[in-house]
Amino acid sequence: MKLGLIGEKLGHSLSPEIHQKIFEKLGICGTYNLLPIARMNLKDTVETLLESMDGFNVTIPYKTDIMPFLDEISPEARTIGAVNTVAVRDGKRYGYNTDYDGFARTLDKIAADVKGEKVFVMGHGGASRAVVQCLHDRGAGAILIVSRCPEAVDESFQEFAEKRDCLIIDYSILNQEDGYLLVNATPVGMYPKAGFSPVPAEVAECFDKVIDLIYNPSETKL
Repeated sequence: MKLGLIGEKLGHSLSPEIHQKIFEKLGICGTYNLLPIARMNLKDTVETLLESMDGFNVTIPYKTDIMPFLDEISPEARTIGAVNTVAVRDGKRYGYNTDYDGFARTLDKIAADVKGEKVFVMGHGGASRAVVQCLHDRGAGAILIVSRCPEAVDESFQEFAEKRDCLIIDYSILNQEDGYLLVNATPVGMYPKAGFSPVPAEVAECFDKVIDLIYNPSETKL
């Protein structure tokens, strides 16, 4: 089985180690490789990978860019508008989104009941879409998406946010707010640029619960 991870910069990823453990546990003979792709080479490289691999994961910044290359997209991935897992079976290309389930399990693990609560999500990439959809489905009272440049957020994400009654704000507004949950869906603080936080401590302390999607390092500054 030939698997891997595509993205623009992959130095932070522990996916090969994680999947090797999975291969060993399930008795699968397989390989999992990091496959960094420059934006200018995305189309040609993805087409080649889809012909030569059994599947791959997708990370920043290609979770939406990958969708036109696929034959079928699962209902949850289509609703979210992002794909992070691609499987090739019988010559067809299938796209899925596992970020949604992963975030939902995280909410359950930390006993975060967001129903009716005000929540803030930093970032507006593919991971943010899954987070926002999950929060919306769980009945969050208000979802505010934080961007360094709200006016520069792409039209597709703006439409996604509007359909879920989300408000896009900048960090100057976040710095004056408080709420139930704060989620970091940006790469700020990720290895190798660890030691940074998207917000200062006094902002994070205004929230009952904080979730950082970054897993390398295992404990971020946030």
